[in-house]
Amino acid sequence: MEAFHFILNIPSNDYSETEIKLFSCVCQVLNLYLEKYDEEYSSFIGPLTEDIWNILLKCNSSNSKFDPIFINAIHYLKTILTTSSHHMIIKNENTLNQICERIIIPNIFIRDEEIDMFESDPDGFISLDIDGGDNMKTRRGSIHELIKGLLKYFEKETSEIFIHHITLMFTQLKQNDKDKIRIKDACIQLVTAITAKNSTSAFGAVEINQFINVIEFFNSYVLPEISSSNSPILIASALKFTTIFRNQLIDVIGPNILVTCSICLKNENEVVHSYAANLIEKYLLIKNPDKTQKISKDILKSFSAQLIFELLSNIEKDEVEENDYVIKAIFRISKILQSDMLAHVEICLEKLKQVLYRICRNPRKPIFNHYLFETFACLIRYITEFEPSTSSSFEAILFESFQFILSNDIGDFIPYTIQIISLLLKMRPDPIPDFYLNLLPSFMNSKMYDRAGNVPALSELLRVYVYRLPNEIVKTNQFNGLMGVFQFLNSKKSYDHFGAQLLCDIFNYIPPENILSSLSVIFHILLLRLQNLTSVKFEQNLCLIFLTLCAKFGGNIFVETLEKIQTGLSSNVINHIIVKKMAQATTKQDKLVSIVGCTKLICDTPLMLSIQMNREVWPLLIREMIRLNSIDSGGDEPRDKETNLPEIINGITGEAGMTFNKLICASIEFPNPYNNITSHFFAENLCRFSKRNQGLVESLMRQKLDEAVFVGINRLLENFDLILE
Repeated sequence: MEAFHFILNIPSNDYSETEIKLFSCVCQVLNLYLEKYDEEYSSFIGPLTEDIWNILLKCNSSNSKFDPIFINAIHYLKTILTTSSHHMIIKNENTLNQICERIIIPNIFIRDEEIDMFESDPDGFISLDIDGGDNMKTRRGSIHELIKGLLKYFEKETSEIFIHHITLMFTQLKQNDKDKIRIKDACIQLVTAITAKNSTSAFGAVEINQFINVIEFFNSYVLPEISSSNSPILIASALKFTTIFRNQLIDVIGPNILVTCSICLKNENEVVHSYAANLIEKYLLIKNPDKTQKISKDILKSFSAQLIFELLSNIEKDEVEENDYVIKAIFRISKILQSDMLAHVEICLEKLKQVLYRICRNPRKPIFNHYLFETFACLIRYITEFEPSTSSSFEAILFESFQFILSNDIGDFIPYTIQIISLLLKMRPDPIPDFYLNLLPSFMNSKMYDRAGNVPALSELLRVYVYRLPNEIVKTNQFNGLMGVFQFLNSKKSYDHFGAQLLCDIFNYIPPENILSSLSVIFHILLLRLQNLTSVKFEQNLCLIFLTLCAKFGGNIFVETLEKIQTGLSSNVINHIIVKKMAQATTKQDKLVSIVGCTKLICDTPLMLSIQMNREVWPLLIREMIRLNSIDSGGDEPRDKETNLPEIINGITGEAGMTFNKLICASIEFPNPYNNITSHFFAENLCRFSKRNQGLVESLMRQKLDEAVFVGINRLLENFDLILE
């Protein structure tokens, strides 16, 4: 520690770049000691904190070259302030005053270079400023963090000091027209910092300072700037303030703030209209205590035309940099209005299609790209659901651009395009146009599967094809290509669950004669994978595949096919796959399939009784069915799980086509053919089987099952007033 003390006291009149890096690194290292080795560091904290304080005062200049030292020194002070064992060293009133007056107040003012960035690099300014961002990247951001640190243990004292200074600053406004914008901006920034004790990007301020009246300050100083200021900087600061404190202000400002935002969207400055769009999107996310929308669909409808017009105008305006906040606002409005977007859908699609063609040249903004396709999906889902005939209009407008993306191999957009095509095909009313079937061979082309990001979207699209066009697939000789895709998916550990889903749908929807003629080949593929590259996940999927087959075609087909491959194989597979994995089904749909498939295997499969080895595992299937009895307590998952898409979607980055980002509004709900099945299905069929084979059921069960299973069976039968005969 003496070495650090020595370094921090090296005399210097004008810090060189090397010295700045050195002092900055020392501050970082000492901060790590403070965070990780609190007890060991405590004996050195006094002298070293004084050293850092002196360095901070020397670098307390607006010159940006000192920013690395300043930011890391502030980080160190904040750590002290928020550490229960050390914060008392700053309790002295004089020390608090010095921090506020000598460090915080001078650095809360916007600097010339930040004004230059505001005007010449709005995208860079926004990324460092909006909604907090990473506050330790900028000097003003670090000041915000320091204030939060002060508020943790010194809320009252700190509030009193800053209220005094804010009063003085507003007094200066009357005497200093030259710096009016800077002073007003600093006041808004300071009140934001001392009021929002804890805030998140998703919810804004979630804990506020009890000594600050947010509503009064907003009405007196913030709202007038949004409504009538000529300064883009002040409008942006006021919009940011409103965004952060939206939950506290919504009952005061109501939906009329949307009108104000639509006016701000006309502003030529990109920061201003970005902040306005951000406020719109965040405002529309606010919920009532019962989780309903605070700004309901009916309220939003009265503002929608103006908002959509201005937002689309900005989409066209921002040709150099696609604006994430504008497209997110368009999506959020579409998500709330749902079918009421029908009045605006034509203009939206035309404008957004032009944007899509534009960004195809250089798809560099992944969040913008994601929300653009999410908006397409949202419009398609809710409008075609309300008016199915509109699907042809969507196809006419969008398919040309989709074919452009596919033919030009624009890797970033292919997974999104495939998801949209899946949604259109799933929701389209009959008859389905031929061009869908004509596209199918391209979606089974092996080159499409070379990119990992394509595979989830392609596998889901093929499932939709199987569901909507099963007979057409067979008639056009494309069934073998479909099976080739299944074989590829099944061979990969990363994709085998997609292969299982596809095969289950093939069993359910492809004409039976094609399934039965291919069953031996399918089983060979599955068993070879089981032998050479098994996994827990694969065995679970294999169990579901076998039970889906039994549910659809009966257990005899299943047992007979296995016995043809190898005598005694059926009992081995049933014991080690179905018995072992059936009760581990996680979703309601999987549990229902398991109930139906296993019931047929138990009650309607003569080969289970005629083959001795199968008779031995038969009681074990009943035991596992009892474990599945909890199915009745399950509920259907909501189709649309998305309530609030995250405003920043993590993971929307990566090499073109190598990452898959799910479009929430393009989620496909496949029908469950066994949705009405309950435990009664098994209980009733077991009683019928027992009646046909009197005494056999109990005899077989007594050989393998303990008393607890009999209790479970009796309880199940009593629920439906049934008995075994």
